[in-house]
Amino acid sequence: VVGLEIDQMVTRKSFKHFGTQPHFDNPKVQWWFGDAAKSLLMLPESYFGSFDMVLVDLSETITSYLVTDQLDILQALGLLLKPNGILVKNELYMEKMSAFSSYTLQIDIPSVPYICDQVLVFGSQATDFLNAPLTRHELEAPVLFPPALNGLDEDTYADRYAMWHDYRHNATANVMCKSSSSSEDEDFPEPTKQKRSPGIMMIVEVEDVTMDLKDFDAVLQALSAALDSQGFGTVSTAKYQQSQLQRAIGSILLPEGYVLARTFPSYNYVALDLHLWSRFDQQEAAKQAMVQALGSKSSYSSYRIVAGGMFVWCTNVDSKNHGPRFTAPCETGLNGATRASTNIRRG
Repeated sequence: VVGLEIDQMVTRKSFKHFGTQPHFDNPKVQWWFGDAAKSLLMLPESYFGSFDMVLVDLSETITSYLVTDQLDILQALGLLLKPNGILVKNELYMEKMSAFSSYTLQIDIPSVPYICDQVLVFGSQATDFLNAPLTRHELEAPVLFPPALNGLDEDTYADRYAMWHDYRHNATANVMCKSSSSSEDEDFPEPTKQKRSPGIMMIVEVEDVTMDLKDFDAVLQALSAALDSQGFGTVSTAKYQQSQLQRAIGSILLPEGYVLARTFPSYNYVALDLHLWSRFDQQEAAKQAMVQALGSKSSYSSYRIVAGGMFVWCTNVDSKNHGPRFTAPCETGLNGATRASTNIRRG
C-alpha cells in the first residue's frame, strides 16, 4: 500500500479523531508526503503497471496539474495500474476518465452524512464492470457500506446495479501504452541538461536499539559502515554531544546526500533523517542496513518526504529509474482492440 499526501495533517488528524493507524511501522505500507505532481516523478519505475487499485481524492485544480509535459496527475496515476487495475475518483469525472480508460462506471451513493450523496467514477483498461464477477470479501464495517451492498448471497449481490448511474465501453479511448516500435529511450529520452533538483528525505524512527548509544563515536562508525556496505561513500562526519542528557546529534555527509542521527540512550531510541538526491533506488536498502547496524530487529517506522536536492548529483540513470512510464503493449490491445500509442516525454 502506497499513500501520497501533501503533508501529515490528514494521517495524524485521522489517528487523533478516528483512531485510524497510518501504519508507519508496517513494511508493506509506504507514505510519501509532498506535492503529488512531484511525488509521482519520484516513484520507482517498478511501481508503474503494478497496482490493483488507485484511489484519488484531489480537487479539480490539482488533478489538472502537469506531471510531465503531456501527462496530468490523473493520467499519471492511471499508469500505476495493472491492465485490469481500477482507478477510482470521487466527484464527476466520467468524461475525463473515459478519455483514457477502456471501461468507465459512475455510481451514486445516497444518504451520505453531511454531504447528502457521493459520486464515484471507476476506470479500467481491461476490467469490464458490466460483466466482471463480483467478489465477496467478508468485510465487517457496516458504517462504511451503504444498504445496497448488504443484500449478499454466496455468488452475487442482490442488486449489483442499484447504485449505477452511467456505464461506458470507450472503444475510441486514447489508451496510453508502449509500442514495440519505440524504445525506452524514445519514450523517455535521457536529458541533455538537468532541469530539476529532486530529493527524497526518509524519516526513520528506530526503537529497541541494542548497541550502546552512549558511545556516539561507535554509533556514527556503525552507521557509516552500514552505508558503505550499500555503496554509499562517506565524505565526512560531525557530532555534537550533550553530556548531561547523554544525548547526541551527528551527521554523515555522502556524495549522494546526508544522514542526521539523534540518539536517546535512556529510551534506546535513534531518530534518522536519510536525505538523498541521487541513487534513490538504494534508499530502502540503506535504511535496512542502518537499522540492522543499530541492533534493532523490527522495531522501527518510516515515511518519505519529497524534497529538494542538488543539481550536481542527479544523474541520467536516476532520471530513468523513476517516474511515469508505459507498461502495457499497444499492438495487442488491453481489451482485444488495437490501440494507438501516446508518447510521454519528461519536461
